[in-house]
Amino acid sequence: MSEWQQQWEDFSGRSSDARRQAELSQSRIRSLEDAIEQLRNRYRKLEDEQALLDGQMDRAELEELLEQQETLELQREEASERIATIQENLYEARQNQREAEQAAAEDRQRVQSLRASLESQQALLDEQLGGQDDALQGWLSEHGLTDSPRVAGKLSIENGWEFAVEQVIGRFTHGLALPGIEDLSAAMASAPKGLALVNSAEQQTGEFSGDRLAAKVSGLPTVASLMAGIRTVESLDHALELRASLTDGESAITPEGVWVSRDWLLMPDSEAGQVGVIERQKKVSELTEQLAQAEESLELTNDRLDNLQERAERAEAERDDAQASLSDAERELSGLSSRISGLRARAEQIDARLKSIREDLSDVSLNLEDREESLQSAREEWQQALASSEDSDEEKERLLAQRDSLRENLDRCATMPVMTAIMPTSCNYSCSHCIASVTV
Repeated sequence: MSEWQQQWEDFSGRSSDARRQAELSQSRIRSLEDAIEQLRNRYRKLEDEQALLDGQMDRAELEELLEQQETLELQREEASERIATIQENLYEARQNQREAEQAAAEDRQRVQSLRASLESQQALLDEQLGGQDDALQGWLSEHGLTDSPRVAGKLSIENGWEFAVEQVIGRFTHGLALPGIEDLSAAMASAPKGLALVNSAEQQTGEFSGDRLAAKVSGLPTVASLMAGIRTVESLDHALELRASLTDGESAITPEGVWVSRDWLLMPDSEAGQVGVIERQKKVSELTEQLAQAEESLELTNDRLDNLQERAERAEAERDDAQASLSDAERELSGLSSRISGLRARAEQIDARLKSIREDLSDVSLNLEDREESLQSAREEWQQALASSEDSDEEKERLLAQRDSLRENLDRCATMPVMTAIMPTSCNYSCSHCIASVTV
């Protein structure tokens, strides 16, 4: 019976250990299941937050804004380059405009000076031509000859011989050059004193040799024929030497107006420096031509100045437009940059949070995997503990059956008349030992 007692104590210890192990395993399983559920809930929450953040971040809008920013930056650069080019053109146009204004002022001053000189010379010429002679002017007006050309205006004389020609033709220089004077025969009766008329109609004339005064005059053949017999010499000494060789009707004249023939000599009736009608008419013609050229030059200069002013105005307008475009681009860029900065900051925050979420998901996934492995291990331990409990129940039934058997044996021993007579053959123990053991 003591042996059974020892076995029962050993069984009780193993059974208690198995129950405690089962309880610990079950408690650990519940703890692990709770932890796994929490991890799964956290994983789902992280996934939900990740999906929400992915939906909040519009990367397409950011890309579109970045493309707009690049386009606006190109527009700003183009506008800046255009402004620089226009500034150069505007500077050049203004420089040219200043030069043209100076040239126009000079041309304008020249025109005014030439006009004043022409008016002065024309007034003197009109006076020389009888402009103050009321009788002459009245007769000319009466016969419609006021605007008729004058002989001095029709003649073209080689430079240097104007004074000599005027000494020869005298008052003819004041005369009128008319295509025909026959129609004025009736008017001659009332002609004023000093009137001179020259036929300006085309006439056939012979060629004059180069040493004739007529060769130095053109424009009116009638006047030139008056000088057909006059030779030209360069000085008085030459004229005097030539006198003896002059034929009848021939004469010679110097540029200073000294006129000689074989039988006579005529000194000029005025100084050569005194301006005659022909010389003054030539000056008027030259001044008229110079004035026309100066006025044409002034007109061209004014046209160029107007073009340069228009060019400068266009350049200024283009500059203003380019500056406005630049300002618009910079203003749009400023607003766009603010939007991009905000989106970038938000995107960086979201990216940082998404990165953290991915890291947390990875950590949770690893932790969940570890907990599930631990749960599997705990369940295996619990299964083992349950199996041990089942074995303990079987052993318990066996031990209890053995105890009952031992008690029955003990009870039989207690009812036998002669215990000692049969003890050696039927029991290995004394009655006192059995009695003591049966208390278990």
